[in-house]
Amino acid sequence: MLSAVIVLIILFPYNEVATKYINENLDKLPIKISYETLNISPLGSEIEDISIDNKLNIDVVELSYNPITAIFRRIGFDIISDLFIATGKLKGSTVETDIRLSLDTLTKLIPAKATGAGDFSTTGAVNLGIEYLIDNMSGNINIDSSALTVVTPFMTLDIDSLTANASLNGNTLKIDSIKATGKSQLEGSGVITLNMKSLIDSSIDIKGTVNLSGLKSGFRLTGRFRNPSFKLQ
Repeated sequence: MLSAVIVLIILFPYNEVATKYINENLDKLPIKISYETLNISPLGSEIEDISIDNKLNIDVVELSYNPITAIFRRIGFDIISDLFIATGKLKGSTVETDIRLSLDTLTKLIPAKATGAGDFSTTGAVNLGIEYLIDNMSGNINIDSSALTVVTPFMTLDIDSLTANASLNGNTLKIDSIKATGKSQLEGSGVITLNMKSLIDSSIDIKGTVNLSGLKSGFRLTGRFRNPSFKLQ
């Protein structure tokens, strides 16, 4: 009996099953994802040279599973790229992941026309905790960070810590709360309507209060990412 199980494990068509499973789940996502190589084994897979909408490249995705957990769609994963590092797991149709995002690298992806060719730079990193339901494209996002510096055409923000909570429903990202503390202080909430085909054309509407060097004022940030409008109220 044991020898029969061993033979079954060895002869199981992992490559065909894993490829079919991965491609089916990629097709459900609202963005286009392609890859160059896929290496399969009974205890995991490695996907290399991944492209997201032909704009963002990921070096490698490592998937960990075994013949039993794969059947029940329970897969762990690690993702490595210049922009972020992520670790998490897929349970059925639910993805849970923790991401460390480099704002320094993210800034380089923003076209100059999105800031009106004005100064825009960021330093630091943020941590994201995400729970995403693939089948109905919804989920929750929690964000936190330590020290950040954000230079924009409107103002410079020196932040000691940042926290935010948001929920995603389809292409609507509702920011329930965002709070920054430090020399620069900010509180707000709002909505981002995502354009999955061109994120730079997503629209934003966030309002709240900002405190710069003891001067407190209301603000509203609206418009598309490529040409936002910021007004103090």
